[in-house]
Formats: sequence, C-alpha cells, structure tokens
Amino acid sequence: MSSRLRLGAALIVAVSFASLAQGSPDAGLLLAPKAFRAAAAEVEPCLVTIDTVGGVGFDRTNKKQRQKIGGLARPGEGPTTGVIVREDGLILTSTFNFIRKPRIITVTLADGRRYVAELLGRDDTRKVCVLKIKGEAVTGLPTPEVAPVDDLRIGQWAISVGLGYGGEMPTVSAGIVSALGRASGKAVQTDANLSPANYGGPLLDIEGRVIGICTPLNPRSPGAVGAGSEWYDSGIGFAIPLDGLDPIIDRMAEGEKIQRGLMGIQPAPRSAAGGGVTIMRVANESPASEAGLKKDDVITAIDGEPIGDFSALARALGRRVAGDEIVVSYKRDDQGAGDVKVTLGAGPYQFEAPKAVAAEPEEDEEAEDAPPEE
Repeated sequence: MSSRLRLGAALIVAVSFASLAQGSPDAGLLLAPKAFRAAAAEVEPCLVTIDTVGGVGFDRTNKKQRQKIGGLARPGEGPTTGVIVREDGLILTSTFNFIRKPRIITVTLADGRRYVAELLGRDDTRKVCVLKIKGEAVTGLPTPEVAPVDDLRIGQWAISVGLGYGGEMPTVSAGIVSALGRASGKAVQTDANLSPANYGGPLLDIEGRVIGICTPLNPRSPGAVGAGSEWYDSGIGFAIPLDGLDPIIDRMAEGEKIQRGLMGIQPAPRSAAGGGVTIMRVANESPASEAGLKKDDVITAIDGEPIGDFSALARALGRRVAGDEIVVSYKRDDQGAGDVKVTLGAGPYQFEAPKAVAAEPEEDEEAEDAPPEE
C-alpha cells in the first residue's frame, strides 16, 4: 500500500474511534466505510474476474448433490474472483470455483484485458488452486502487499472483497478477525460475510494488505466437496493466509495436486499413560510401516512438537501434506524411546481386519467411533 493511502486509512480509522470515544457515533460510522473503500481500492488492480464455460452438469433437484455442495443451487458458476500473486500472470483462487470442472476458463484483468487461463494445480487441504494465463507473454502485472501473519490479531478489522456479482466495482464486506490458527493452523476465521460472490477473493486488513484468500472450509469434514459453503453469509468464514504460502503456490504452479498427509495409522482416541498417543493399528505398506512404527508404539512428538493427545496429533498432521517428511518421536515398551523419519503419503491405506470384535457398549454407555486414519 502506498504511504499516502496507508496514512489516509490510518487517519480515517483513528478519527472514527476518536469520534466514538467523544460521543459522536454518527461521525465514526460515516468515516469507517471510507477506510474500507480505501483498502479495497488498493487491492482492486490485483483482482481478476474468472468466468467458466461447460463442465460437469449439476441437477439442482437432486437432494444428494445439493447436500454435497452445501445446498447451493448453482455451485461453482461464475463469475468469480481471483488474486494475481505473480507478475507473470499466476492467479490464486478457491477450488470452489471449479467444482463443475469447466472446459474453458477466462480471466479479465482490472484494466479490461481478457485472457484464456488454465488450472495448473490445487491444494485440497486448503481449498485453493492456481491459474495461469495461457499462451500469452504477460509480465509486469500488479501484485498485492501481504499482511505478515505474525502481525494478525483477533479483533482487528477484516475486509472481504469479491467480483462475483459481475459488476464493475468489487463488493466489500467488513468484519473482524474472529480466530487464528483454525483448520489445524491453516486458516484465519472472520465474521465478514463470505459467499460464492467472493470465494477466491482477498481478505484484507485495514491498510489494504492481503490477509488471505477467502475459501469455504469445514474443519470437521475437510475432505468433502464444497464443505464450508453451507455457512456462507453466516458470520463464519475462513481465509488461507497468503504470508508463507509461496512454497505451496510453487508446487501448485508445477501442476501438483496437494493432498492431506497421512502416516497410515489408526491412533487411540485417548491419551496413553504418561501422555502421548498409542498406535492401535499400522496399515500395510504405509509410511508408518515403512518407517518401522508398530502397534502399541506411543507417539510423543512430531518435529519436536509435543503430542499429548489425539487432538494434538490431528492438529500437527493437519498442517502437513502428502510428501512432507516429519520426525516422529515415540516410546516402545521393550526398547525405550526413539525417533524415525516418516514421509507422509496421500493414501488411502489398507488395514488388516481386527482379530476380535469389541463388545458393544451397554445401553446407558455412549458409543465412541474409532478415530479416523492419520
């Protein structure tokens, strides 16, 4: 953001709060939108409108299909929004915009130029993907300033911007950063309205810097198609921080499909005695099996991060993707403690059938499902 615009936005916000503090709420309410518009204006040159043609059909009368896509009647239909992240025409957006697997993708720049684009790669754990302007020697495109993730604070302003309604001006919705480190540390939560109109667009701070890319997520069902879109315009929205995402963008630009990283184990749902997570089963030909981990081993740390219970294990693995190498610290009754390197895979992995079936719980007991594969 230019120093003049940054100073202007800061002054507007300062005056807004000063007006509120001095008992002039009307002045504060009038000035705050000016700051939001100034932030949106700063990033507007970096936005593209994405249009798609063709793709997989969708039957809006089919209840099962509607449930899979969050109940939306016309999922993944444009126009939608993307953000230029490289001067040569690399664009980051949400995978939600391509649920229909369109045959043709076009992007329109802020100056009106229109190009055909291709989808290079995607990250199914973060629900973002990368487009590239096709067959054109494009250079010098504007890219946004990125908000450092370490500077983010709960309660700070958050502004979502999108081009999904097809107008000349972007839509703007203001809220706050509600939570940090959501979805196993991959996302920022906001109460600014997010919907298919701005999925793929940026979430900004008050200075116009990009906090992240807006995309639907549901931490409870991370692999489901369109998961999280059922919460659109509900005050529960997520954005993938742009700061630190360059390695993932590079992998997607190379055509990679990034998937959840699995060890190929079934962990116990409760902590082991003394802390840690006991391995109930190890899948055949899985990363854990190849690394030498065994049934009844107790995982105590991953990459030096203590693992005290199942939730800690899920969070630690949730931040990793297939292909990542991790160091697993474990305890084994007959051999003491040890460390092994495990290269996470995409799975799925096959477990041997259990030799015995556990007794069913009594009627007044609460049945608990076994935890999923990790």
